[in-house]
Amino acid sequence: MKQHLSNQETEELGESYIARYYKLSPSDSLCVDIEGFATECLGLDIRYRTFANEDSDTIGFLADGVTPVCVYEGTEPVLTVFPVKTMVIDKFLLAPAESGRKRFTIAHEAAHYLLERMCAVPSAKHHREYDSERSYSCNGLKELLSFDENRADRLAAALLMPKFNVDKALQRYADGKKFCIYGETIMTPQDKMRLQIMADGIGVSFSALKIRLKELGLFEYHSFDEFVKQDFVEGDFDDSDIEYDRRFGELDPVSAYLIHRSRREAARVERRDIKCPACGFTMTRVSGESNGYPTFKCNKCKFSGPIGLAYFRKLKHAPNGGPAQTYKRKNKR
Repeated sequence: MKQHLSNQETEELGESYIARYYKLSPSDSLCVDIEGFATECLGLDIRYRTFANEDSDTIGFLADGVTPVCVYEGTEPVLTVFPVKTMVIDKFLLAPAESGRKRFTIAHEAAHYLLERMCAVPSAKHHREYDSERSYSCNGLKELLSFDENRADRLAAALLMPKFNVDKALQRYADGKKFCIYGETIMTPQDKMRLQIMADGIGVSFSALKIRLKELGLFEYHSFDEFVKQDFVEGDFDDSDIEYDRRFGELDPVSAYLIHRSRREAARVERRDIKCPACGFTMTRVSGESNGYPTFKCNKCKFSGPIGLAYFRKLKHAPNGGPAQTYKRKNKR
């Protein structure tokens, strides 16, 4: 009898459980409430403790009611047996900056619980993260990189990032387009920025989303030569020609590159003036196809308020010198 799930089975299991959870607790959010899923849908109890194991890379544990785990009670390390269906998560993951790791750890332990039910594998599992600066024994490395841990990671990803949510996120954050990979791993700085924004919207880390997109075949692969032909110019990653108050810190290279690229792209597009609807004074210039409702303040008549850029395509003064009149540009057929 097969004891392990295939990739396809793992995907279907995770996506089906989350789709069912969305029906029970309707939500438009792309960020799965993984704590709610674990507690309400699976009936697991989540407890936050500080681990006192010799293995400093332990950040999560799924209890079986028999196997003890060493945690701090006050200042003393204590071997504790937690009840069945209890998930123990390290307290440091409660920090706001660790939200992505906390969510993945909860999903990982929930995945172990589901895999136990599907494949009858032991449930008492420590969740460890690989530490590149640590020396592992052969047995320690074997356990860390075992097939069971791989299945749990794959199922955790399917729970946190079901394909139907990833597809929606691509529409929302990337206009439905796949991200590009050049060579084996290289991405442009602007794609990295977009991917990070998308990861924040889903509630996962950049690396977790990148791995997930690879699993789902949602990257377009191009040669490294195509990357070299990108719109790069000497000094793109330097902020020396960007005016801003450096008392607030230096720009990181990615931001500097995006500013330089924005300048070049802006120079190639049509520009138009946005004039005050009250007095006709030019308040700002925008790209020809800009839309949205930014708020402006006129330096002449002090008008202040949101302007629908789609409405104010052009502005001209009334013949009698009265307030400016607006009209839309006719659609070209």
